[in-house]
Amino acid sequence: MPEPSPVPTGPTRDPAPEPLPDGTLTLLFSDIEGSTVLLDRLGLAYRDVLSRHREIVRAAVAAGHGREMGTEGDSFFVVFRTAEDAVTAAARVQRELAATRWPEGVAVRVRMGVHTGAPQAHEGSYVGMDVHLAARVAATAVGGQVLLTEATRALLPPDLANALADAGQHRLKDIPAPVRLHQLVGPGSPPLPVRSLGSPADLPAAHGPLVGREAEVSQALDLLSPGRVVTVLGPGGVGKSRLALEVLRRRTGPPDGVWFVPLARLRTEEEVWRSLAGAAAVPDGAASRGQVLAGLATRSLLLALDNLEHLDEGVDAVRSVLDEAPGVEVIVTSRTSLRLGREQLLPLAPLQPDEAVQLYVLQAQRQRPGFQPDPDDLAAIREICERVDHLPLAVELVAARSRLLGPRAVLSRLDDALDVTGRTVDRSPRQLTLRSTLDWSWRLLSPAAARAVARLSVFRGPFDVEAAAEVLDETVDGTVDLLLDLADASLVHADERSSGDPRFRVLGVVGRYARERLEEDPAEVEDARDRHTGVVAAVVGRECPRLRGTHHIAALDALEEQRDDIVAALDRSLRPGSTRLAAGLEMCRLLSWYWHNVHQEDGRRWLRRASEVAGETDDPAALAAWHGLGILLDQQGEHDRAADILRRCLDAAVARGDTRAQGRESNSLGLVELHRGDTDRARELFTTASRLAAADGDAERMSTSLTNLALLELEAGEVGSARERLARVLEIDLRLGDVWGIAVDRLNLAQASLVAGDLDAAWEGLIGHGPDMLALGDSELDAELLEQLALLAVRRGRPAVAAALIGTADSVRAAADVPRPPRSEHDLRSGVASARAEVPDQDWRAASEEGRSRTAQQAWEHARSALEDVTSLR
Repeated sequence: MPEPSPVPTGPTRDPAPEPLPDGTLTLLFSDIEGSTVLLDRLGLAYRDVLSRHREIVRAAVAAGHGREMGTEGDSFFVVFRTAEDAVTAAARVQRELAATRWPEGVAVRVRMGVHTGAPQAHEGSYVGMDVHLAARVAATAVGGQVLLTEATRALLPPDLANALADAGQHRLKDIPAPVRLHQLVGPGSPPLPVRSLGSPADLPAAHGPLVGREAEVSQALDLLSPGRVVTVLGPGGVGKSRLALEVLRRRTGPPDGVWFVPLARLRTEEEVWRSLAGAAAVPDGAASRGQVLAGLATRSLLLALDNLEHLDEGVDAVRSVLDEAPGVEVIVTSRTSLRLGREQLLPLAPLQPDEAVQLYVLQAQRQRPGFQPDPDDLAAIREICERVDHLPLAVELVAARSRLLGPRAVLSRLDDALDVTGRTVDRSPRQLTLRSTLDWSWRLLSPAAARAVARLSVFRGPFDVEAAAEVLDETVDGTVDLLLDLADASLVHADERSSGDPRFRVLGVVGRYARERLEEDPAEVEDARDRHTGVVAAVVGRECPRLRGTHHIAALDALEEQRDDIVAALDRSLRPGSTRLAAGLEMCRLLSWYWHNVHQEDGRRWLRRASEVAGETDDPAALAAWHGLGILLDQQGEHDRAADILRRCLDAAVARGDTRAQGRESNSLGLVELHRGDTDRARELFTTASRLAAADGDAERMSTSLTNLALLELEAGEVGSARERLARVLEIDLRLGDVWGIAVDRLNLAQASLVAGDLDAAWEGLIGHGPDMLALGDSELDAELLEQLALLAVRRGRPAVAAALIGTADSVRAAADVPRPPRSEHDLRSGVASARAEVPDQDWRAASEEGRSRTAQQAWEHARSALEDVTSLR
């Protein structure tokens, strides 16, 4: 048996601790990045992670003869005699951590900071600025990164020094002067971002992804250079700050980093200079203008100043920085230009429609992971985005409702986008609603500018300088100055969709806000609306008569551009007791042809309203509205109602002895009677219209009445007489320059040629002049062209082509709500009956369905291609 151990007979003492190293020492601090997240994920398994981490660190420290000074949780403080030992130990730790297989496949990433200095021993540890600096360096690192100060790098042997990457100078928390840092980079490992003050890793968090701004970000990066300021301009909510943050994140190169300085809450010059202290590497308490400029003068950095528009002192600061800090690049976000000579403007427009939809979907997916919109959802989202002008802030605020509401439900509740409230608590108070954002902009306006944008809010579409001058009751020169001020404030924008003379537009949400302000002064709102109605009436009076001339396309474009303003003016005018009723009725009279050809449903609605407001009166303006309504009702198949209205209009014209109006009403009523099947009454009315037109020497009315008589002759089998009469009509319309009339004449002549069996002439009319007919954009004319082509295809033995053409014509009529008149329906079905009987039902239906998928232009091109090889047509 072994002998027993001796038993102590007196008190014992621990061995005396080794004395702390002194002199020049290298200090290492480390901790696990995201340790709380790891603990939450792993639970009790985190104990194994922590133990293995400690084993790896302590083995490397022992191998490098280091002294562990403190361990708390997952952090270490270690002292080494040499810089080489410290860096070698840090490299070993990172290699071992990377090679270890951790529970549940997690990644354990440790950040490490190393600094060499002469700390002072105190009560078993060390104190002094060197200790604080080493700790700050470690806090600046990201997981997996080893950062060293210049003092450490200078003491390393060449093999270790060559493994370092210069990370540039960085501002560290509570360290007064910038510190140059180096990063230990392993073979094949790229440098990681440095998380210091003035670095992209330290920028404010962005509210969501950047969508649709790649071109603007690239442009901003290209424009940045020392001695120049790039000003990102745009209305509130357009995403100026988000763009600036992205530019800072992507900007590489400035040794002293990038600095984002929010200015929205600042008011005084002292606050402005104090906000720049960090970028200038001077203490906040000593941040005078001179000291900040002196600090910036020696630095190379990118400075972003956010929301500068309200600070005159901010503009002075930018000017001074450009003058005295040659290494500083400046980017500013503002709703107004700084008006500096070295300023490069970067206007930021709302998102494109598809981009806004993409942003909405991404934001909705943050609220409801897995959300995938169906086609109906996408249609609702597109409408939501349009109603908020595709402004990123507005889209984000509305999409925040997606946690509980689908897009269609959001759309149904979007009564006032101005007051939709944000759901995040980390937004600026002026970004919680669109209204708060616009309140901010409004407070910055001068009284004259505020009055101007309020009055201009009566426009719903683009307007030119002269129209603005009329609504503002200003001279043209004075209006130009006001528009420039409002454009500088991003409240009025040049309308890029307009051509020719400069045109401007107020964004929809800005307009709604400004109209609320306008309505606070009843006298102002009434005057502005009266002037706006006058401007719109002038446009209608100028453009509508040109719709049947050689400039019809330009006239149509002008009316389409002003469509929203026309609606607003009519809505104000066509009300009981309106002082603008006469102007509204006159606009309806002029617009009847426009509505007849382009917007039949709009025309029906407005003409019905005009007729109801005007009441049972013989006033010519009111009767003109009734006349237009009768034409549209007939066009849409309500022939009996149309006949009642037009008989009343004819009786009133006869009673007042107005032969011109009597001829017009006779002709229109004749068409209705023809559609109702009373050919004798129709012929009587057309003959009366022709006689009155001849007596008045009115070529335009003569053309119309002769056309209708020719069509009656054609129906009665008097083909030769009909073709002669239609040729005469074409001569009249060519002299008049009536492009719509010419197109109708050629279509009628082609129809007469088909009836006569002259297929070559029919081909020439339908194919040779088809492009001119399609160019007018008249849905009913397009449908009739395709229907005549279908009859031609039947005559040439191509029933499938005929079926497809009828399918397209049906689709065109349905989209425009222009049904085929009964007699035309009968003639078409009779004309294709023989071919229809020869084709199996399923083949006819398939060809018809294929035709429904084509536009009128595509159907015409298909017919031309399918029929041109029929040699007898030539």
